[in-house]
Amino acid sequence: MLGAKEGLSLVNGTACATGLSSVALSRAERLLDWADAIAALTLEAVGCQMAAYDADVLALRHSKGVQDVG
Repeated sequence: MLGAKEGLSLVNGTACATGLSSVALSRAERLLDWADAIAALTLEAVGCQMAAYDADVLALRHSKGVQDVG
């Protein structure tokens, strides 16, 4: 059986930790989007073969992440 102070200590920082984790996750997602855009612009600027990133070529790989980035 938990006492009053013990129960409070279990829930005291939960909301703050959840909020900070949500902010960190949102920032990480935004950084990944920027990284994808920067990589695409860099590949185009250096004149790489863009045919390697066609939807038909990427469909051969069974990874959802590869298809999203491509």
